[in-house]
Amino acid sequence: SFLVSNAQFPKQMEELTPCTQLYVSIDASNPIELQAVDRPIFSDFWERFLACIDLLAQKGQRTVFRLTLVKDFNMSQIEGYAALI
Repeated sequence: SFLVSNAQFPKQMEELTPCTQLYVSIDASNPIELQAVDRPIFSDFWERFLACIDLLAQKGQRTVFRLTLVKDFNMSQIEGYAALI
């Protein structure tokens, strides 16, 4: 089994039981583009996003960063993706 997350629920990610693969969608490399792409419902969406990325390293299971790149939309700071992962 696998689970895909939009990286907005760090508490739930921390409490997840292991699955075969845990995917996290990385839809932008900075808060401005993330807000435009995902239209998050939480005002602290960037902090939640970063917390989920940090938690992924601690999960001790197979994990995947799924990058969603759209030319002229969320690629203005492409180097930022490398810094995140």
